[in-house]
Amino acid sequence: MTHRYLGSHLITLDDRGRIAIPVQFRQTLQEQCEGRLVVTADPEETLAIYPWPIWEQLEEQLLNLPGINPVGRAIVERTLGDADQRDLDKQSRLLLNPSLREYAQLEREVKLKGVGSRMILRTPQQDRKLSKRSDKMLRDPANYQFLSDHGL
Repeated sequence: MTHRYLGSHLITLDDRGRIAIPVQFRQTLQEQCEGRLVVTADPEETLAIYPWPIWEQLEEQLLNLPGINPVGRAIVERTLGDADQRDLDKQSRLLLNPSLREYAQLEREVKLKGVGSRMILRTPQQDRKLSKRSDKMLRDPANYQFLSDHGL
């Protein structure tokens, strides 16, 4: 069964550093990984949230990167070095590590987006900034060939 996370949700980080996972994602998370997740830093100063089976696949890919390559070392260090395995609590809340909250500059209001097999978490301001950058890139005719090559 394919599990996908889609859509954007504006949610509140509580005083203890937890987010409530939106109802639309809860059943899928329980079916896919019994609420076991990995949260890690993303190079865009956001957080990436992976269901456990997806994380295991990514971890294997990262560990197979050539360690001699500086880009490979950087992505392994960022992704694995900041990874934090967490389980959802009984109210489907996810406790975020304080250092990860600081990295992503998360305060009260946060944006959670389902982007296929994973979720991303960022501030609404960071979301607007990255969305504008993506829109600009997608409007650039120089990028049309890439989209066309992939049937989009």
